[in-house]
Amino acid sequence: MFKLVIDDQDYVITLKNNQTAQNLVKCLPIQSDYQPFSNLEIYGSVGELGYDKSATSKKAIAGQLKYCLEYHSLVLVCQNHHDIFNEVDLGTVEISSHKLQQLTNTSGSFEIKLG
Repeated sequence: MFKLVIDDQDYVITLKNNQTAQNLVKCLPIQSDYQPFSNLEIYGSVGELGYDKSATSKKAIAGQLKYCLEYHSLVLVCQNHHDIFNEVDLGTVEISSHKLQQLTNTSGSFEIKLG
C-alpha cells in the first residue's frame, strides 16, 4: 500500500501500472513542498521520474495523482479540468472533495511513502 501524507493526514494511493509509476516507487519515500496552481491542483517538484507517453491523458479528474514532465513535479488534481500538459496518470488518491478544495488555497509539504 502507498500513502500520501499531507498535514499529518494519510491518504491511500492506488497506483497505475506504468513505467513512470514504477519509477516513482523506486524513489520512495519522496518529500516535497507543494503549492496551488490556478485553484485546480497542487504540485510539488520531485525531479525526473521518466515519461511514459502511453499513460498520458488530457483529462484531469479530482483525486488523480499525475506526473508533469515539464516541471518534474507530482500533481494532485483538485478539480476536474482539461490537462494541457499531457501529464502521466500515476494513480488515484482516496481523499474527499472537501479536502481537495481546501488544498487549492494552501501551500505546505507532502510525503509519498509505503504504508
